[in-house]
Parts: sequence; C-alpha cells; structure tokens
Amino acid sequence: MSRPPRIAYLTPNAIYPINRGGRIRAHHLWRAMSAFADVTPIVIGDAPPPAWRGMIRLASGRFYPRRRYRREDFARALASEGKIATPGLWEALGEDNLGSLAAQLTTPDALMRHGLNPARIERLLAELRRIRPDLVYLCDTTLAILAPHVRALGVPVVAGPHNYDSALYASMSANAPNERLRQWNALAAQAFDAAERLMAPHVTQLWVCSHEDATRFAEAGLAAPENIRLIPNVYDLGAPTPPPEGARDLVFIGQANYYPNEDAIRRLFEISRELDRKKVAHRMRIVGRIGDDVRRAAASSPSVDIVGEVDSVLPYIESAAVAPIALTLGGGTRLKILEALSRARPVLSTPIGIEGIEAENGVSAVIEPDLALFPERIAELLGDPDRAARIGLAGWELARERYSHEALLEQVGAALRDLGLVQGGPTARALARNLGAKVVKETALYHPATRLLDWRVEWSAAVDHTNISAHFAATGAEPMANAFVQVKRRSPGRVLLEATAILPAHVEPSEARIAVRAWGRDVDVTPPPADPVEEKAGLLTLDKRGEGLEAQAWSLDGDAAFSPDDAEVETLGRSDSAGVTLLRARFPGARASVGVSPAEGAGQAFNFLAEWIGAQAPTSARLRRLKDKHKGETAWLIGNGPSVRIEDLDRLAGRLTFCFNRFHLAHDKTRLRAAYTLTGDKQMIEDFGQQIVDDSGGQVFVAHHSAPDLVGDYIWLRQASVFPPLFSRDPGLVLSPGGSTPFVAMQLAWYMGVRKFNFYGADFSFRFDPGPAGGDAFRCARGEGNHFIANYRAGKPWCPPSLRDIGKAFYAARLLAEAEGGFIHNVTRGGALEIFEREDFDRALESDR
Repeated sequence: MSRPPRIAYLTPNAIYPINRGGRIRAHHLWRAMSAFADVTPIVIGDAPPPAWRGMIRLASGRFYPRRRYRREDFARALASEGKIATPGLWEALGEDNLGSLAAQLTTPDALMRHGLNPARIERLLAELRRIRPDLVYLCDTTLAILAPHVRALGVPVVAGPHNYDSALYASMSANAPNERLRQWNALAAQAFDAAERLMAPHVTQLWVCSHEDATRFAEAGLAAPENIRLIPNVYDLGAPTPPPEGARDLVFIGQANYYPNEDAIRRLFEISRELDRKKVAHRMRIVGRIGDDVRRAAASSPSVDIVGEVDSVLPYIESAAVAPIALTLGGGTRLKILEALSRARPVLSTPIGIEGIEAENGVSAVIEPDLALFPERIAELLGDPDRAARIGLAGWELARERYSHEALLEQVGAALRDLGLVQGGPTARALARNLGAKVVKETALYHPATRLLDWRVEWSAAVDHTNISAHFAATGAEPMANAFVQVKRRSPGRVLLEATAILPAHVEPSEARIAVRAWGRDVDVTPPPADPVEEKAGLLTLDKRGEGLEAQAWSLDGDAAFSPDDAEVETLGRSDSAGVTLLRARFPGARASVGVSPAEGAGQAFNFLAEWIGAQAPTSARLRRLKDKHKGETAWLIGNGPSVRIEDLDRLAGRLTFCFNRFHLAHDKTRLRAAYTLTGDKQMIEDFGQQIVDDSGGQVFVAHHSAPDLVGDYIWLRQASVFPPLFSRDPGLVLSPGGSTPFVAMQLAWYMGVRKFNFYGADFSFRFDPGPAGGDAFRCARGEGNHFIANYRAGKPWCPPSLRDIGKAFYAARLLAEAEGGFIHNVTRGGALEIFEREDFDRALESDR
C-alpha cells in the first residue's frame, strides 16, 4: 500500500472530553489506531460541548448528532398518530407505559434511532465512499445496524462491543427494583441480542474488553475464538503519588443514568450511613452525571458529597484515600477502577465490580463479595494508610503492565497486523497526522547581545494541553541547555508555547525548533521562527527626579527615540566591550509608561510605574547605614552550581562575599561564611525562609513583595516583579528580582558602593522535570542536581528559571557596571553563562588583594 492505511472510526461516544466511561474507551481506541493509520472519527449521537467539537474537528472528525425527541412526541407516537418517527430504546427509558411500541423496541435499529435513520445511513455510506477506508471500526454494539451496509461496500468490519450487552441487560432486568425498569431492560436485552446476531456474520474481528466476554461471545456462537481479540479498557497512568496526609475521601465515579451505577451509588449511601454510625470519619464523593431522584436519596446521608459531572475526575481521585466499588450488576472492564489504579489509590470492590481486571485480593485490590462488610473494609484501609498505600501501588503496577495506553498499543497493533492492515509498530508520524498538528501564529524576539530568543507559538492539535510537553532543539540536535518551553492552555485544541532560550554560539535563530510531544510521543517539530525581530534598545534604570523621571537606556544603533517624546535626551557614552551606546532621558512630570525604541528592530516599554516609583517608605533604616560601605571593593557573588569546589570556597574566606538561599547547608564542609546572605526566591522563602534566617552567615536579606512572616535578624527588601527588569540604585525603596537572587545582590552591592563583581558557581545549566501543563507556574519543576549541595530542594517543587528575565537583567547589570569603570566577571569553572566576560578564578583571586 503506497499510502497510509485508512480507518473509519464510527463511535456513539465522542473522543473528547474524556470524562466518562464510553468516551474514555472511544478516546483510547482512536488514539491507539491513530499511531498506526489515518483515522477519521465519526461521532454518531453524542453531542460534546462546542469547544470540544472544535477539537475533534482538528482530528478530521465528523458528527451525526442526536435528534431531539420531546416527551409530547413520545405520547403522539404511542397514540399511533404516525406523524413522527418511532422512538428508540433510549427515548423510551423512564416511560411507564410502552403499550404497542414495546415490540418495536426489540430490533437492532431501536438502539440508535436517535442518531440514525435510513436517510442518515445513506449519508454515512456516501461519506465512507468518499473516505475510501481500508477498515471500518464500529465502537459499540449500538452501531450493529451499520455492519451489513458497510460490508456490502467491500470494506472489512471490526466491532468493539463494550460488554456482552444482551446478557448484561437480561441480568439487570432480573434484578430491577421496579416493573418499569424490569420491562425496559428486558426489551434492551432483546434488542442487543438481535444486534449481536445481526452484526456477527459481517465482522472480521471482534474486539472485547475481558476474557469473560470473549468466552461469552464464543459460547454463544457469535464469533469464532480465532477472530476474537482481547482489547482491554485502559487509562493514562500518572505518577503513583500518595493521597494527601490524613485523607478520608472515598470516591466513586460513574453515571447514575446507567442502572448498575445507580444501584451501586444507592448502596454506597447506606455504606456511608453505616460508617457514620461507627463514627468512622469520611467523605463519600460521587462524581458523574446524577439525576434528581438520586440526589434526593443522598439527603439522608450527611457524609455524602454529590459532585456531579466534571471535566476531569483526576482531582477527585488524587484527593481520595479509597475507591469503593459497590457494583452488583454489570460486565466488561470497569474504567472507574482503572481511574483509581492510575493514581495508585486502593480499590475495594465486589467480584463483579472488578471483573475483567486480573487483580489479586489483598495484594493489588481488596475484593469483598459481602457488601455488608464494606464499612469494615473501608475502616481498615483508612486506619492503616501504609497497607492502603501498598495495595494502591501494587494496583498501579498491575495497571501499568496490562491496562495502560502502552499496553493497548501492543494489543491494537497486533490485531491490525493480523488483518494485514499494517506491518510495523506505532509511529509518531501517523499520530501527528491524525492530530492535525499545526502552527497557528507566532512572534519571535531576538536579543543579539545576549543571544536571548523569546519565541511565542500558538499551536493547535487534537490533544488536551495537560498531555502536551515541548522542548527547544537545534536542527537535528538533542534538547539545548538554557532553553525552556512552557505550555499554556488557550482553548481545547490550542496551546501557547512560551519558548525562551539563550542560544549557544553555534546555534542561530534560524536553526531553532520546538519539538512537541503528546502523551509522551513526538508529534511535531515546528519550523524555525519566521523573521525574528531583533531587540536593539532597552531600559536600564528608572528613577524619580523631583516631579519628573530619569531613565537610562542602551541602544545598539547608537541612537534611539524615547516615549513619551517630550524627554530631554543625552548620550552618556559607549561601551566598547558590549558595543552599545548608553543614553539618559529626563521626562518632565509624571508618566503612565516609559519606552525606548531604535530606528529599526524592537525596543522596550515599561508600564509598572506605580510599583516601581510609587510613594513608598524605605524598608529599613539599617540598610541606609550600609550605603557606600564597600565603595571601591570587589564583591564575590557565590552561586550554588555543581561546579563549586570546596577548596575554592575556603580560599574566599574573609572576602566580601554574597551567598544565596541555602548556602548554609555547606557550612559543615567549608570555612567560608558569607558577609551577606540573600534570598529573593518566593519558593525558597515559603519553604525554607526561617531556616535561612536562623542558620545563614553574615547579615541576612530577604527580598519579597511584602514583609515576610519570619522572625530573627534579617533586613527585608521590597521586591517588585516588573518586566523588563530594571536595575535599582536604591534597594531600600524597591528592587527587581530579575529572575535570580544574584541580580538582587548586584543591586544591593551597588548601593553599598561596589562596581566590581566576580561571579562564581554560576553554571547556568538547569535540569528539571517539568510538571503538568496548566499547574502552578511557580511550582512546576522538580529535581535535584543543579547545585553542589545534595538535596538542595528537599524534594519540593520549585519555579523554573525565567531566562527572559535573567538575560535582560544580567545584561543591564553588566552595562551599568562597565559604564562606571567596573566589571562583572564570570569566574565560574565551566558552566554556560556567557553574558558576562570570562575571567580565570585563580587570576581573579590574585587580583583581589
């Protein structure tokens, strides 16, 4: 086959949003097939919200939405007026009197009358002729009526029943709580039996969810054993994280309009009341579509929380201690169990509830046939968190091995190879085609002096933002150091890739790419930035002078225009090493914003005047006494990078040193004690602020937007997170974080009279595991190895470096130091920081006498 194989994927459940059982299976099967072939999803009956429909269309999806069927229409049909279409099974659900219509609800077409009629079937067949698929997949027995029509086109058919439905509904009829449900389920059992028998002779393969269902279909003579494939339900696994400390939540996920779920939910109400009687603290949370009658039934259970339908069930799973599954009816594989196992939550289930999942009682789940003992089993798990955690982790391992998407890919690939449709394994190229990945728009700004590339790309594809990751890469190269991409949600199917990199000398902007991954698989590599605008002018300082303002700026072109345009501008000089001209502008009166622009390229605008020069009192009289204290001295800024050597630190003892954050953890290894210790990292202050104040050397400074809740001997510095970062010459009023605590130290040391700096231990090569997209942007990184001190972060999440802030801030500091005859030298042994001129550590130490 010269072209990729084509699959028409017909499903009564939308592939997005992934928020209930049928949609979860539909999504994973679509996604798995999409890694092997070109797949066209055709949604029949389901009506996801408009934003999600747009996302499905990115995957070339088509829709045959459910027809509206009003209650009065049902009454007219029952009266045999003949004016409207005969209702189907789902329209009849909840009706007390089916009368003469009952016989018409036992045929295969009754399962899909709300989505298909003869005219629609003809439209659908015409669409299949246009698509010219090599295979049609029917993702549910409700679509059985299509099997003979599709087979008549000469196209192989694969069917994927979610359950052995005729037996399932017969069981529900036998156990129904009232005559209305008994009759309806009996009709459904007959309709599904007719559909299964109609479909059987036209199906090339039958994909079932469990070994039990495989046996049932084979014994009923509906498929030869050699044509049955076990394609289990699966779920995307997350990290096996423990529940919150002291968690007492119990979570059940399911739609109450499905009677086995409704029955289980009502049983959980009684279990919750029994736990209350036993004084077992808990909260029973029911997540899913819930009808009014079930909500009313919950009123007598004070510890029950009816959450309802949500976009994502994961927050409720992650907050849970136990997932009780009180099912007494049903079939197939319970996705609600896989959802719990995906986050290592222990499952307590009846045998029928866990049918199809090969769990071992007491090891990977707790299986209890007697619902009367459920309260006791729940109390045992809540009372022994260690045992609950062991069971949850074993369940997670079972899910990873057999019920993960990776396991599904193997099963689907084998089935498609047996059909002769594909030969190899899954490919990222096939998945990318099916996602419809493309760049919608982009902007790029490049700072040639610092080689900072600031690139914004709006990217669309049929994948939720939480499953997208991205990294910078040069053409055909591995991920670059000092290059980060943050993924931010715009709308379903569209994300913003905020990419910043300080490019190494051998990589030009035209060689930069963003490699995008979906569900951990490579799906796209963007083209290089189109015509990045060069940043050729920028602001350095901004101070209040009487009633007006004074700004200093730099320009690569030697001249620049300021805004507002009433400024008095003068040239201060030129930095030959940096190749820029320094300018000063004086503005009469107050301004809302200040900017500088070159003749060509981009400049900078500053819009945070109130935060920067507003009327603010000095933070500390003690700081005023430090003004110019170290005039003429050389300051050593001691970074905590992995290149730091203890013998180098010992040689710096007695020098004017500024150390940062948790440097005190190295006190047992070195004689060096800081003259000044600074922390300006929000997460550091929140997690370790008191420890830094208590254990650090020298005078401690804490830079934060407001006075922190810490006790002890420290000086607070007011910090304003502004952009672009400005250099403050009066940190007693305000200073800028500039993306790094060393930049805070540069402003503080400048106030003390320092114009010469040696920067040591600044490796400037960060490694971390990014957190999920859409999480806390200030705590989305994890990992160690970025510091010479072991366990520096103590396992806590932290904020990844903002290269756009650091690059601009360091460049401003360098220009100002050189303008006054000083310098900032990078004396790190190795590392990747090239914004400052390099100097050998030993030579710098010799010079500082």
